[in-house]
Amino acid sequence: MANPGKRTLLLLTSICLLILVIASPKVKAETYQDIIQDIGQTGRVSPKAVLDRLEWADAIPDERSSMDDRANYYLWLGKFAALSRDYDKADLALKQLASLTETFDCNVCGENRYIVEAYIAARQNNVSALEALLKEIEASNDEPLKKLQSLELHAFLYNAKSMIPEIIETAFEAAELSEQLNRPSDHIRALNYIVLANIHRRDLERAMILATEAYEKAKKLNDVEQMVNTRGNQGWIYSLQGDYEKQADCLRDTIAITDQYPDMEVAAMTNRINLSHNLIERKLYQEAIDVADEAVSRAETLKHPVGRAVAIHNRAIGVAYVEDREQGIKELQAAIQLAESEGAKSYALDMYRSLAQLYEEFEEHQNAVTAYKKIIELESELIKSEREDAVQALQEQYETEKKNREIERLSLEKVAADAEIAEKEARQKLWIALAIVFLLIAVILIQWLRTSRKRNKDLADDNVQLTKQTDRDPLTGAYNRRFLQKTMQELHQKLKNLDRPGRADDVMGIILLDVDFFKNVNDTYGHAVGDAVLVEITKRFRKLLRERDMVVRWGGEEFVLLLPNVNGALCNVADRAINKIGNETFNFEGQQLRITISAGCVTWPAFEEQSWEEALHLADMAAYLSKSGGRNRATCITKINQDSDKKELAKDLLEAEKKSWIELTRIAGPRAE
Repeated sequence: MANPGKRTLLLLTSICLLILVIASPKVKAETYQDIIQDIGQTGRVSPKAVLDRLEWADAIPDERSSMDDRANYYLWLGKFAALSRDYDKADLALKQLASLTETFDCNVCGENRYIVEAYIAARQNNVSALEALLKEIEASNDEPLKKLQSLELHAFLYNAKSMIPEIIETAFEAAELSEQLNRPSDHIRALNYIVLANIHRRDLERAMILATEAYEKAKKLNDVEQMVNTRGNQGWIYSLQGDYEKQADCLRDTIAITDQYPDMEVAAMTNRINLSHNLIERKLYQEAIDVADEAVSRAETLKHPVGRAVAIHNRAIGVAYVEDREQGIKELQAAIQLAESEGAKSYALDMYRSLAQLYEEFEEHQNAVTAYKKIIELESELIKSEREDAVQALQEQYETEKKNREIERLSLEKVAADAEIAEKEARQKLWIALAIVFLLIAVILIQWLRTSRKRNKDLADDNVQLTKQTDRDPLTGAYNRRFLQKTMQELHQKLKNLDRPGRADDVMGIILLDVDFFKNVNDTYGHAVGDAVLVEITKRFRKLLRERDMVVRWGGEEFVLLLPNVNGALCNVADRAINKIGNETFNFEGQQLRITISAGCVTWPAFEEQSWEEALHLADMAAYLSKSGGRNRATCITKINQDSDKKELAKDLLEAEKKSWIELTRIAGPRAE
């Protein structure tokens, strides 16, 4: 028989447990609306995690629920099933929406079905299907979340097709809408698309500023998915800047995260692609091949053709250097063909650059010239001056609006604080203030006048300094690309406004110069020596030119010399420039370097209605002729026949010369063969 004391103790324990159960606060189960609101505000680990939450949500809409509730639930369920690549569940959501559409003539259900199908097409990288579906989607302004999803899908489409201005315009609209909806995670996602667009257009400084902003916001939210995306974009930028150690740090961070979550397959694939590129730049070719093979396998599993093309590109470079040159070039050509078939022009452009470099290093000069021609063709398609202006204006508008919002916020806080202080002081010092009010007003007025004068002077000084920083390259002190664009646009407008024909005094000489084999300098002696070479080249150009002439660092190792009122001396200046660089050695820390440059020259305007962008393009093509002709030389377009086909001659200068459309003057540099 049980001990009575033990039975009493057991009874008391049971009663306590019952009381605890009854008294325990009830945990509020989350509805699907709570989940959608939460992921917009705090982010997500992965689409699969959101899909699991939606399937276990409380009060899942059924036949007793409103039609809008049922339609929206299956929209979100289908979307995250698609993003998770769980196409069976996505198909079930589509069937539910189709049934509601047919049974109840539900228009919103039909629209939601198009959105789910669009996410499926995007996840499968089916660009043509996505483009067709987006034409069917009409997101109304009174449904902001659907509008946000439509903008996200459009940004994905434009990124896949390398439509840079459209990416930025759409992403800016998405960023603004996500702020209005208090969805910081979606705001970070929009910033990421702007980062990608700026990487494609090689505005790396702006891209890094935005990528850093997005990464810090993602860390603050602990938004795992966006931390991976933003950190990965930072790594890409570092690689384009040649800082492969920092890129490796970014890759290690993202790999550590993605390997914890098996459903982050796309990010894991991208990390391997970037790592293989990093290893190539560090000349660890066999390791690069191994990592690229794994990336190719992941891309094939994910049915991701663009990712597969980039991974094959990386593998091909490694193979060309350590295994079989011809096999490496063959694989690289296959990667280019795949990228072009998917409409990924910016990726194809980078691949053509790699192909041209391989041809040059293996001394296949004719093939290198063919590759350079393709590079010129793709660059012309991707870089349109009027679209660049639109992009610049949009980005400046975004930055201005962001600053204005911050100023408004700080102003409101200051007003509130000042009002509280003023109220306290008024109660304590009312009678004293009345006695000395006139004296106080006089003192304040004098002090205000002094302060205003000082602030105006400081502001003027700051504006002068800001103008210098905006127009100057921070490394060399030369003018930058933005200054050149502004100067040439102003001159173009001036010429258009003239009430007389242009004279010789109105002519601008343009010389585009490229430092020969500059990558070898960086690889052999380090980036510090490479930077010192660029600074010294700028100094030599400056000593060579007149006071009114301008030295512009166009980008990387490319410079542009702008020569107002050149009056027929263009070839002479080009001759002096290549000899000034090639004749004198560069001495850095005991190292004596022999540097040469290749140049292309043209005067602008050379014919009526010629834009400065067209003139710069001709100078670029002339520079390519100098490089393909052996480097260490200049090619000057000294005459353009007014009756020539301007569009055709811009495609092939050698062919234009044969047809007597243009006259070329070739100038050999010091010790040129």
